[in-house]
Parts: sequence; C-alpha cells; structure tokens
Amino acid sequence: MYPPRNGDRQRLAEVRFVRTGRPGDRQGDDAMTIIGTAVDALRANAGIARRPASSCDSSNPSVSLAAMPPPPRDSQCPRRAAAGLLLGLTLIAGLAVGAEAQSAQVLVSNLGQTPDSGDANLTIDVAQAFTTGGNAGGYTVASVDMRLAKLNDNQAFASKITATIRESSHGNPGAVVGTLTNPAYAQTNTARNYTFTAPQGGISLDASTTYFFMIDTTGLDRDTNRFLRTTVNNEDAGAAAGWSIGNSYRFRNTQNGNWGGTASNASLMISINGTKAQSIQGLVSNIGETSTDAGFNLNLAQSFTTGGNAGGYTVTSVDMEIGRLNDSAAFDSKITAT
Repeated sequence: MYPPRNGDRQRLAEVRFVRTGRPGDRQGDDAMTIIGTAVDALRANAGIARRPASSCDSSNPSVSLAAMPPPPRDSQCPRRAAAGLLLGLTLIAGLAVGAEAQSAQVLVSNLGQTPDSGDANLTIDVAQAFTTGGNAGGYTVASVDMRLAKLNDNQAFASKITATIRESSHGNPGAVVGTLTNPAYAQTNTARNYTFTAPQGGISLDASTTYFFMIDTTGLDRDTNRFLRTTVNNEDAGAAAGWSIGNSYRFRNTQNGNWGGTASNASLMISINGTKAQSIQGLVSNIGETSTDAGFNLNLAQSFTTGGNAGGYTVTSVDMEIGRLNDSAAFDSKITAT
C-alpha cells in the first residue's frame, strides 16, 4: 500500500490481496496476492489466527492477528466507516525479513586514468554526467569518490561544499535525486580522493539513465582549493555492464546560477560505488478473481504461506484492492496496516 523509498531501490517485493468468492456468496474465501522477489534470509513465517464472526455483522466473517483486540461491544454495533472493500482491512505479521546487504562495488570509475597536467579551481560549481547500465531493477549508489588536487579550507566540508546526484535536464543538472554526506576534512596539497557517502539505504537510480554528480561550492579560495580532471575518455576496467562517464563536464559561476560552460574533452575524476537493485517479480496472485465486498468496521487479517526458497523472501509493500472508500481521514488516522 505504501512502498518505501530511499532509497528506494530496496523495493524487493509487493503484497496485494483481495477477498474473493462466488457472486452473491458473502462467505467467499479470503485470499491474497503476494508479488515480490526471492532474496536472502528467511527469518520467520506468518502466524495469524481466525476470529469468529462479529455479532455486528454475522454475514461477514473476520480474520485477525491473535494480538489484535476485538471490536468494541457497545449496546449498538459501531457504525461502518464509509467504505466498502473487496477485503476490508488486512493485517500481515511475521513475514520474512530483509536480505543481507550486498557489498558496494565500483559501478564506474575513471580514477585510474591519467590526470590532466593542469588542475582547476574549486570556486565554481561543477557537474559530471554519467550513465547507468541496463539492470532491470536499477541501482543503489552507496558513495561517490572525487579526486582533488588541493584542499586548504577547514570549513570546506562543513559549510562550503554540497555534493548531490541529480537528474539530467536538457543536458544540465536537474532535480536532486539524493544528497551525499561530505567526508571529514583532511588538508592536502597533492592529489587525494575524497568519499561522499549516500544516506542509509543508498540513492536509487533507474536503469539506462543519465544523471549528474554535482559539486556546489560557496566561498572557497581559488588558489588553494582545486580539483583534478582527465582528458582520457576511457573508464577503468571492471565497470558494471553498460555504465559510462561523460567525456565532458559542466560548470557555472556560483553567483549567476546558469550552466554556461562545458569543459570539452575533460572529465572530473570520480568513482560511482554501489550495487545492483533487485527487480520485482510475482510470487503468487489471485487479483482479478471474482470478489464480494465487506464492511470496514472490523479488524481483519489474512494468512498466507511462503514458498520454499532457501534464502527466504523480502516484502516491502502491501496493496489491497478497495471497492469503495469515502472517508478522507481513513489513511491518516483510522487504518493501521502491519
């Protein structure tokens, strides 16, 4: 129902479920759909118990987690929320937990290429285009390394440099996809790589798409803070399939904000590090089966059983097919799904 982001390329499975049955049969079997992908590490199976039908609606049996409290037993049954569902509210618990994290690898790099004989001042904003490979699930960036020639401002990483990954918009850096955390300050007057780290969960990138790694600077001295470039238009060996670094970089004056310059035949010296993201595939489904509706005034739960994959499964979202929903606060404060 609410697939997580952030990070996002960790989306490894979906769950969808509906209540199905023969037309006019309000006792139809509860059923569900799980869509996902098998990944490493099965930890637990779901443990869900069925509760007898509520006296408030004897025609609609409900199922519930054993730990869920029963509906209130007032002198009158609680009024139904203004919603008619194909299943009602479904809760899931005890599902397999996440896969073991993959180790980040170099997705593409040109740090092994020969640097240009002249460095450049870091008083301008610079952006380097790169293109991802064709992995169907996309990629998750863990960090970006950049080679500087000099760094002599102890406030550079505290307040004067911001590193981001951005979409490409008409050949220029566009909307921010993710902001990287600056490394600790370390003075240098010789070539040195600095690592900018993605937030927990990484930064999700689509397959076969061009992005920019951008450095935004403010108030750095031009003579004592400088970066290296390479005019060798090759990537280092061992890059992930399909990845490449552009053969030029974009720059702009920090005062006017316009990307007015292109350094032709010169690239920033960088390394993009991360992992392939898993693509989503179906596990089991009954979406589309004949269904009946049910009131949304009870706590409901649907059991399901995982398959025999030795590595287990990871679920990142749950979808539920709804027939009618007419309460604007339903998802704000009246429904909890687990």
